[in-house]
Amino acid sequence: MPAELRAAMGAHRVGSPIPSGSKPGRRATSPVSCPSWKKTLELQRRYIECMAPEGEPYDALLDDFEQGLTVVEVRRIFDRLKQALIPLVRAAVGSGAVDDASGARCAAAFRSRG
Repeated sequence: MPAELRAAMGAHRVGSPIPSGSKPGRRATSPVSCPSWKKTLELQRRYIECMAPEGEPYDALLDDFEQGLTVVEVRRIFDRLKQALIPLVRAAVGSGAVDDASGARCAAAFRSRG
């Protein structure tokens, strides 16, 4: 990675995506529209270009946390989990043992926010 990019990434700190004058309960500005987040995305894109110019872009970011693990392998892991978890969740919901009221309240709250 170029020294200039390493220095820029080290100096950049992500600020709060919520504008300082916003009121509680109000919808925050999209994080992507905030200058700090835009800078973060720009730096990450530049990092990916340096570290993984070909193939899956996320492999470069993933390698920072799980060396040697690739997107292809992560997809395989989650596919295996889905095969086991989907029937388990269906069985739990179908048994009546799961109280879905809180999930319904959360979904309604998100819908009301637009």
